[in-house]
Formats: sequence, C-alpha cells, structure tokens
Amino acid sequence: MKKGILIGVIIGIVLTGATAYAAYKYQASKVGYTPSNSNFKVDNVEDAIEELYNNRIYKEYENGTAIYYNPETNQKCTSNEAVSATGTKTGCMKWYTFNDEGKSSAMINLILDHNTTALVGYNDSNSSLSVKELGEALVNDTKTWKIGARIISAPEIATITNKSSFDGNNVNSYFYFDGGGQSKTNNYDANNRNPYAWLFDYTSKCKSDSVDYGCNIEDNNTYTNFEQNGSGVVQGYWTINSFNSSYLRCWTISSTGYIQNNAMLSNNKYAGIRPVITISKAIIK
Repeated sequence: MKKGILIGVIIGIVLTGATAYAAYKYQASKVGYTPSNSNFKVDNVEDAIEELYNNRIYKEYENGTAIYYNPETNQKCTSNEAVSATGTKTGCMKWYTFNDEGKSSAMINLILDHNTTALVGYNDSNSSLSVKELGEALVNDTKTWKIGARIISAPEIATITNKSSFDGNNVNSYFYFDGGGQSKTNNYDANNRNPYAWLFDYTSKCKSDSVDYGCNIEDNNTYTNFEQNGSGVVQGYWTINSFNSSYLRCWTISSTGYIQNNAMLSNNKYAGIRPVITISKAIIK
C-alpha cells in the first residue's frame, strides 16, 4: 500500500470515533509502518493512530450556547421540535452549554432551559443536609433518559458568571450574576437583557415585575409541588450544595438573577429541578 493512501486510511479511522478506533487499533497492531518523515516518531500503524486520535481538536462552546437535544434518544434535534415549558421532561428540549473544558475535551456540559419539576423540597426532614426529596424528584424526572443527569453545583454557577471569590461555605457569599456584587447593578428593558438570562428564564417575576431582572422568558403559572401537598410559582431552582449543619442552608438560583442561600425547611418549596447532563460533542456537532 502506498504511504499516502495509508495515512489517509489512518485519518479516516480516527475520524470515525472511539468505537471504530478501538476495533482498528487491534488490526493495526499487526501491520508495520515506516514513516517518510523522520520527525514523526512512530514505528507502526497502531502508534500512528494513537498519535492522531489523542491530538484531536474538538469544537469549543461559549457559555449559554443553545443546543437542542433529546435525552430519551441521546440524539440531536431541532429548535422546531423542542418544547420549552416548566414540567416538560421528555422528548426534544432546549439546553445551554457551560464550562467547556476546551478544544481538547470531547465532552460538554448542558443545563436545561426550564425546570423539569417546578417545585420540590431539598430535604423535608428539617434535620439533615443530605439530598432526599430533591434526589427522588431528579430520578423520577429522568427515568426514561439514556443519559445520566445531576443537579448543578454552586461553584459551577460561580465559574459560569466569573465569580472567582465565591465561597460556598460562607452564608454571605451570595451575588448577582450581572456584576458579581450583592445588589442589582443594571437596569433592564426590552432592548437590554441580562447576559445570564439563560440561567434563570422560566421563573416568576423575573421580567415584568416592578423591577426587571433581565430574563427573556417569564413563567408566573402556579404549580403543585413534587410532594403534592402545596403549590406556588417557580422562584428558582436548587443547586446540589448544602452547608452549615446548624442552620441547614442550601444555595439556590433565584428568579431575580442571583445565587442565594436558603434554609432547607420542610415548607421551603419555591425552588425546583433544572437538570444538568454531560454528553459527547460528537452528538451535537
């Protein structure tokens, strides 16, 4: 086989993905290869494939890039197919990318644009920092998905919004997304929206209240909570981070565009679930 053809075959193998790579790697180990370029330090086809595969460059996504994806089929879909509404947890939905690890990373984080469960408590026992009702609701919401889901962390929110000084164990570390301070800094109108609106869309009074917090899509509907013992509007969603065993506090994302600490009391069910997943960039390319 000519060397030019052989290199073409190698590149083709790499681009087919990890499954094909693994299969061809075994076959390639049986074939000798002498490169014409003395600076290409490989001594057989297997090493050539390894070299090319390990140096793949993946697309890099900015925070807040819209992605349309169906977790039940593990496939990309279109904006026309997507349903964005509080309580929707199946089929094609809209997601946003965040905290991409760069061009060398084959995976990407996605957060849904709405709550799958409108309202749920974190732990109704009033005696523990462990996840209970929140975890049960997440399992229920994602039981038909082909991809694992989780709850976003408070430090991830801080990274998205460039708040490097955030301390998840300090009750006074709350901050607004649009500036990082502890008070709203910008005045929003129809032509000027919060750059982090995608983190708190589909919440109540984030847009048309006497104070506009800059979200794009407001949801003032009333929903029954997960435990079926109350109802209310969606004022935000939980992060996974609880702290302070004496006062049972947890970080939540508020409809006012900031991260706040709240008591995990049994009657505190104004926040819901906004799932996070991590998928292969190959699925959404």
